[in-house]
Amino acid sequence: MNIHPPRNCGRVGAGASTIARLLGVARTGLGIVAILAPRLPVAPWVGDDEARRGSVRLLARALGGRDITIGLGTLLERDPKRLRQLLLLGAGADLVDASVTLRDFSHLPKFWRWGILAATSGAVVVGLAVAAGLPSEIAHERSAPTN
Repeated sequence: MNIHPPRNCGRVGAGASTIARLLGVARTGLGIVAILAPRLPVAPWVGDDEARRGSVRLLARALGGRDITIGLGTLLERDPKRLRQLLLLGAGADLVDASVTLRDFSHLPKFWRWGILAATSGAVVVGLAVAAGLPSEIAHERSAPTN
């Protein structure tokens, strides 16, 4: 009876760069939505009435620019070390989002508060996990052909 898990069980491995690209697509898409239709991503966070305010829409668009920048960087970067750095920067931004969500949790719309907290904290965990799953700089250098 085989009680050992498969060799690749629980490892992100080579799939980490693919997942990183998917995170880049998702973050870029969220940023585009935040710029073009800022009420969509912000209403669950602050409520419909607040989402109609011009100042709230302005902040949503500004944050959309942040997400487009990090997302496109993640999509375009090919160097594992720099890709890891971008993922960590994105996870840092998501950590701020999760922290402020938790800080003001009782003021969030009741219907959305748990989903917003799950999305923001989940983004931190996924970003960190994918960054950890990328080939390390040492492994990348070892696999590079030598002359």
